[in-house]
Amino acid sequence: MAQGFTKKHITSAGSGGGGGQWELLSTTSVSGSPSELTASFDETAYDEIRIVLDQVIPATDGVSMYIQLSDDAGSTYFNTVNDYDSVERTWEGSGGWSGGSDTDEIRLLASVGSGTNESVSGSIRLLCCNGTDNGALVAAEMLFTNSVANIRAYEVKGFLDEPASVDGFRLYFASGNFENTGTMRVYGLKNT
Repeated sequence: MAQGFTKKHITSAGSGGGGGQWELLSTTSVSGSPSELTASFDETAYDEIRIVLDQVIPATDGVSMYIQLSDDAGSTYFNTVNDYDSVERTWEGSGGWSGGSDTDEIRLLASVGSGTNESVSGSIRLLCCNGTDNGALVAAEMLFTNSVANIRAYEVKGFLDEPASVDGFRLYFASGNFENTGTMRVYGLKNT
């Protein structure tokens, strides 16, 4: 295939090895009111992991959502002070960056609503998960309705400040469980 692009297609000569292609790793339909959503993956096979949330809802109104990372396929998670640094901004209000350094988790969004027509959707990227013991970068773009029914957009940038080959994660709310609705899909971008 010749390299180039048209208005409809982008093509590449490729390497023939399947690198650079997205692969669906798992799909989780939220049920049973779980306290967390988790997944693990082969960190040596992927350059990037993409977590896509579609209309997940907390059981408790007005709570924050967090992520923690693992280097043992989810048996344990990095969860002590100084493990993470992050900055966040929202487009409700000033929109400026604020952040938490030296924390035990990365906050993905705050004050999520659990009422009628309230939910969380968005994309979370884990970068540098390729078995290099460099920790991982986290980049999230989330849309949600907060506890007073305002639509909010949230952007987060952060990193695991530990030498680790990240191969798993968990998502959870500050208190309460997930309601029995919504989907989490996890994709891996194959090594090039």
